[in-house]
Amino acid sequence: MKLRAVVSLVVVVSLSVDAVTPVTPHLAPESRRDLEKRLAAIAFPETAGSSVFIALGQALGMKPTKTTYRYEQRYAHLPVIDVDVVPTTEQCADVVLAAKFRPQVKYGPVRIRGRYCLTGLGQWTATSQEVTQ
Repeated sequence: MKLRAVVSLVVVVSLSVDAVTPVTPHLAPESRRDLEKRLAAIAFPETAGSSVFIALGQALGMKPTKTTYRYEQRYAHLPVIDVDVVPTTEQCADVVLAAKFRPQVKYGPVRIRGRYCLTGLGQWTATSQEVTQ
């Protein structure tokens, strides 16, 4: 009987509380698609691209802040990524990202330069972004 009452209480409470969605820094969908196309155009490995998006989001954070960020995993097929962020306004920042692969991977370094501006909570939109090898 007590268990049924507790379960009923938990159900009622859980139905009355709004879900909390964690917010992580990320590129706006159109900026992400544009960068994905640019990386694909140079045959950048897709799994390495995921690392680029993780590093870029973590470096940009929730607001423009001067930051140097390194993303490095122990897996040889993933690049070591260094990101420098320099705020240009209260809402925008210039970014230089360098992705370098370990010697056993036959792919050269890639550099991304761009300007990103906050357009929502943790959401960044590129006003410019270029990819070079």
